[in-house]
Amino acid sequence: MYGREKFPRLPSYNRFIELMREILESLTAFMQSRCGKSAGIAFVNSTALRVCENSRIPSHKTFTEQTRGSESSAGWFYGFKFHFTVNDCGDILSFCLTRGNADDRIPISVWLTR
Repeated sequence: MYGREKFPRLPSYNRFIELMREILESLTAFMQSRCGKSAGIAFVNSTALRVCENSRIPSHKTFTEQTRGSESSAGWFYGFKFHFTVNDCGDILSFCLTRGNADDRIPISVWLTR
């Protein structure tokens, strides 16, 4: 693997997936603690986080229960959506991760009710 000597303790892919499941809650709490404060103006966006190439969807086994296929402005993808709001200084105000087929308006309606 390219660059492996720079990261000698890098886990295998399977171990990485196991570790992600264990630390996901802690990572989310840490990221929430780093969010900035709103000064009035906020921008909302979402981006696709592809789990695999479209040609590999039928044989893909990782995150099969959590991900879904969807269409974005860049075409079809299989994976998650990362929704986030930022203030006018570029500080992240809030974020969430949803299935790829989630409606972009749902996280916004949750944020507005807080």
